[in-house]
Amino acid sequence: MEYQHKLLLLAALLVAVALYVMSTTAQPIQPSNETETLLMKSAGFGKGLGDYTYSYSETMNGYKTTYLLTRSGGSELIEIQNALSTKKVYLLPNDTIFCIRYPINESCTSIQQDAEMQNYISFARSKFFNDTNLAKAESDLQTLLDKEYLQLDTGIVDSSVGSVACKQLSYVIDYTNATVGDAAKYGIGADSPKLYYVTRCIAENGLAYDTTLRWYDKGINNTRVMRVLSFRENATTAITPPAELVGDAVEVFRQEREWWIDLATCHTDKQGDDRDKCVSEIALKLQRKDICELGGARRNLCLLSIVPYTKDETICTAISDQSFKDDCYGVLADVNEDSSYCARIQNASKVQTCINVSTPHAPDQSGNQTVGGDETDTAASGGNETDTTVDGGNDSGVDMNEFLNYIDKNDGSDGNQTGGNETDTTANGGDEG
Repeated sequence: MEYQHKLLLLAALLVAVALYVMSTTAQPIQPSNETETLLMKSAGFGKGLGDYTYSYSETMNGYKTTYLLTRSGGSELIEIQNALSTKKVYLLPNDTIFCIRYPINESCTSIQQDAEMQNYISFARSKFFNDTNLAKAESDLQTLLDKEYLQLDTGIVDSSVGSVACKQLSYVIDYTNATVGDAAKYGIGADSPKLYYVTRCIAENGLAYDTTLRWYDKGINNTRVMRVLSFRENATTAITPPAELVGDAVEVFRQEREWWIDLATCHTDKQGDDRDKCVSEIALKLQRKDICELGGARRNLCLLSIVPYTKDETICTAISDQSFKDDCYGVLADVNEDSSYCARIQNASKVQTCINVSTPHAPDQSGNQTVGGDETDTAASGGNETDTTVDGGNDSGVDMNEFLNYIDKNDGSDGNQTGGNETDTTANGGDEG
């Protein structure tokens, strides 16, 4: 709920700064200077547009979502891609079809009459340019200027986003002295942040190709970046819905939402190593190497942690730190009982350990399997030689909690070593953590 509250607050703020908002009309605005003229031009961009394709990304504290919008021939299609899934909403004259690819397969369902999905349909529609919404954006923006809640930097800097030239301007939105009525209008509560710092790079046609919003809230410095990837008017791209509706896309959507909220909360409520650890734990639970790419300084540790489960050797190639890469091949040798992986290890001191753990695992008297049959042998996790005892009931051979604790203690510093000492780490059980 806290994360949803923040989204609502941020949405209200973006209304105030004209990042595509809702309803009503406004009188024509007469800007007072060049900077205001440019900002107003951006706020009204999209009025009267016919068919078009438009792609942009929104990144919140490192969590990225990409949108591709197509309006063509009376229909609309929005494709939304995040770290977990790809969704498509076909807004057709006589139907609305929702498709979601998660985690691998795609399901498609008609949601025209589905009450549960009406809010999501409204959300999808709000992403398209709408004349009424844009007029309201201009009006709200002018109000902020008139009441001096929005303070413009008078300078304009020539810049570019990719190959597109744009003019960059900066401003501050300060609600510190807002009236009670204005605070309510813009969704600013007693505990809400009052200061927001904004930069926008606006192209000649008025489209803001880059918008960066920064604010401080509850001990966290937040950054939200919106960047245009492509824009083309008069698009002739045909919108073709799926020929067959397969699976239950709404049920899949519910499952994806749970993890999406958790992953997004890592970025909204945490920072630094706490954020990286939060992301890595989700990647491990889902066994998703692509989510490890959001793991910051823990990326290599995150990738290594899922190898015992996925047995995916492409993960080793993706690891950038050579010590972790060696460990990755050691883990593959262990879980596959295949010594050929040991030939890929560059650190000579780890090769023999790798060979030892690649031999078939003999069960001990308690029913557990001891790696290599020797309590000093290891799967070479985290750059140290470790003893790893695994429960025979866990196909991966690794306990999630123990492995995460090990990762916590070995953050990859100093060449992924711990003073050259050998560490004994026992993984008991099959707890999914």
